[in-house]
Amino acid sequence: MSDFYPKLTRRAKYLGTPKVYGYRKYREEISEDCQYRCVYCDMHQVDVGGEPTMELDHFRPESKFTYLVEEPTNLVYACRSCNRLKWHDWPAGESESCFCGEEGYLQPFDDDRSQYFQLGQNGEIVATQPPAAYVQRRLGLNRPLLKRLRLRAQLVVEARQQLTLLTRDVEARLAAQPDSPEADLLKRCVDAMRIQLELLDFFSV
Repeated sequence: MSDFYPKLTRRAKYLGTPKVYGYRKYREEISEDCQYRCVYCDMHQVDVGGEPTMELDHFRPESKFTYLVEEPTNLVYACRSCNRLKWHDWPAGESESCFCGEEGYLQPFDDDRSQYFQLGQNGEIVATQPPAAYVQRRLGLNRPLLKRLRLRAQLVVEARQQLTLLTRDVEARLAAQPDSPEADLLKRCVDAMRIQLELLDFFSV
């Protein structure tokens, strides 16, 4: 999986999309800043059904912080499932603080999320320090579909690494022994591995 919970950086200024009103005018800029990934489960929009399945989430809920409803720096990109599960939840109550004891949410643009979550071998997200466990439980970050998608991403990375090395080795053998009896077979193997590498590109973002 490429760059699990990658570091996110906000642009210096949000301009919004012309002729689009309200906080939704920042959707394109916010989605780009979030690298088109859900800031909570880390799924790329391609993996969860495309752009229509993604939403803008008010990180600090609009029901509690009405003065931040159209503030672009309070907006993040989230898949529909995570957005619905988070909804108006904010353990810190009326405080803008992200944490209340061991409960709360990580600020995607300020906190290094990879220091709070690890990716297990079976596609599970493992919480390493508060409030990651709360986020994991509240948003169901180990939903069956998400686990399968993460596991697939891990296998794609491993398969690409192995195929790349194998292709290199076979090509080197062909170059050293171009007239060997098995040369034709090795050429076919290389062609097949290159096709497999191209196929893997369809499963990675």
